[in-house]
Amino acid sequence: SGKSLFIPSSNTYAPGGNVSVGGNFTNNGTYTKATETLTLTGTGTQTLKTSSSQLYALTINGSGGTYTPSDATTVSNNLTITAGTLSMAGNAFTVTGTTSISGTISTATSATGTKTFTGAVTVASGGTFNMSNQNPVVALGAGLTQSSSNLANLGSGADTLVGNLAGAGTGGIT
Repeated sequence: SGKSLFIPSSNTYAPGGNVSVGGNFTNNGTYTKATETLTLTGTGTQTLKTSSSQLYALTINGSGGTYTPSDATTVSNNLTITAGTLSMAGNAFTVTGTTSISGTISTATSATGTKTFTGAVTVASGGTFNMSNQNPVVALGAGLTQSSSNLANLGSGADTLVGNLAGAGTGGIT
């Protein structure tokens, strides 16, 4: 795929600008966010490990690639899935800003940990938002706009929705 970023324990990485990683993002130390975008471009199976360090903005843009968070992850601004997959498993995942999906967000089998999207979630044409294996809660704080022909599945947990369900996508919402 590409180069990985590894932050050893007892070390701090404070990027001075945007960061692009084509392999694994492994933080065993401290990642100090500012206002940068972390762009993950791997085209294989990759890991995203934050060790409780917040990310400012996160973009997944690796056609055919899959990133799986290995611990609780917080994105304090926007999440953009341009190409590839963000596969959520047994950890909490929080996005404070907006979420824009042209690629895929999905949950692994028997995914746990609350998934919280505080800002608006937009599923663009061809995008996939699939929480079908998610239990417990998927919380949508500002609604979901579904413009895809793929079904948007909110999972089997007790979902929390503030805002509207909208869009002209033929895939529908379940």
